[in-house]
Amino acid sequence: MGKSKMTVLDVKAAVASLRTQLLGSRVANVYDLDPKTYLIKTAKAGTKTLVLLESGIRFHSTAFMRDKSNTPSGFSLKLRKHIRTKRVEEVRQLGVDRVVAFTFGAADEAVHLILELFAGGNIILVDHTCTILALLRTHTDESTGAKTAVREIYPMEGAENRKISPELLLTAIKNGAQNEKASIKDTLSRELDYGPALVEHALVGAGIDQKRKAASLDASEQAEEFQKLLQNFSEVDAMIDSLSAEGKVVPGFIVRKNDQPDSVYDDFGPVPLRQFEGRAVESFESFDKVLEIKSEKTRPPYGF
Repeated sequence: MGKSKMTVLDVKAAVASLRTQLLGSRVANVYDLDPKTYLIKTAKAGTKTLVLLESGIRFHSTAFMRDKSNTPSGFSLKLRKHIRTKRVEEVRQLGVDRVVAFTFGAADEAVHLILELFAGGNIILVDHTCTILALLRTHTDESTGAKTAVREIYPMEGAENRKISPELLLTAIKNGAQNEKASIKDTLSRELDYGPALVEHALVGAGIDQKRKAASLDASEQAEEFQKLLQNFSEVDAMIDSLSAEGKVVPGFIVRKNDQPDSVYDDFGPVPLRQFEGRAVESFESFDKVLEIKSEKTRPPYGF
């Protein structure tokens, strides 16, 4: 089974793509396609943009006006009441989480529409004080007890990305070494903020087998393997930063299952990762276009 959900890197690239299209536009209408999927229609200087939001799964602009519900849902009506005719002031990722916030209007009139792409997903509307006005699903975090419900405060400030440093990498490896069975990939995916795909990309660049045990790695700054890994994570940081350049159109890539050009699509992203070298890869001028192709149900099966 191929990749089915967006990674943190995908979210960053998709945000960059949407900012160039949406900032300064005004919301014309909101439609519900199904209980978890919504379409926001915006317009700016005669150009109309449709933005698709699917709770827990994806967000991107779309060239297609899909079939919508004959009768707007209560949630759609709530969104229309609060965001229709307002200007899109901001689109941003909250910290390093798979969470995106769209801001409509300014000052005391501002509202934020928050799309959560992790776990069960959610779409949450909050006012300028971050008080929840409406949401798709109410839930309580079992680990913290924090409740996500109407009239509760939503935490808009996500954790900032921790760039790699010798100290951070040393600590991550040493923590993993406490479990003799833990692989280096699982350890670094858990201890760092990059996620499994980017960790694997860095390991391939450093020439380290992802299945190797973390305890077998020499956790000292002078070790050659350590320096190679540190350098590769520094390159990953630079790659992430490059996706945030204002006004930049982020390209997209779809990776096939093997080296055959007619094999099913297996993965997608804003950068070609090293673990996919040798496979057939298709390039697109924008990552937004890749997300659109991935979501099209009428095209041939892509293996996602």
